[in-house]
Amino acid sequence: MMTSIKSVRTGALALFMSLGAGGAALAEGSPAGQAFFWELVDTSATIGQHYTFEPDGSVMQQTTYIFNDGRPEQDVGPSYVAGWSQDGDGGVTVEWADEPSQHCAAWPAYTQGPVDAVPDGDCWLSEQIRNLIREGAVGGYDG
Repeated sequence: MMTSIKSVRTGALALFMSLGAGGAALAEGSPAGQAFFWELVDTSATIGQHYTFEPDGSVMQQTTYIFNDGRPEQDVGPSYVAGWSQDGDGGVTVEWADEPSQHCAAWPAYTQGPVDAVPDGDCWLSEQIRNLIREGAVGGYDG
């Protein structure tokens, strides 16, 4: 039974990922609809940061805090943290709201897992995300 439920969910996710806003097909090599997640275990809480590249050109961030002292879980967001655009040759620019813009010559072909598992996979990362990774956060491409 679990296999069939998983297959249905996988098929539904594939269909969703193949459709953009208004049902239009997403461009190959586009960040539209892609999501990334990092989790950092700290002494006081586990902090999860989820970034989604929306088809409308925005990058949204959702942060979850799971406290070790019994306080209730806290969710912050989603909130706008960047805009993204793709030029005619496939290059992607991410314009962070509070940090310098980042540019990818082409959008990486991610697979599930760390962004550095693919060539130039970290080309769009903000300094905040890079700091999380340096501090020991694990995660990456999430679909």
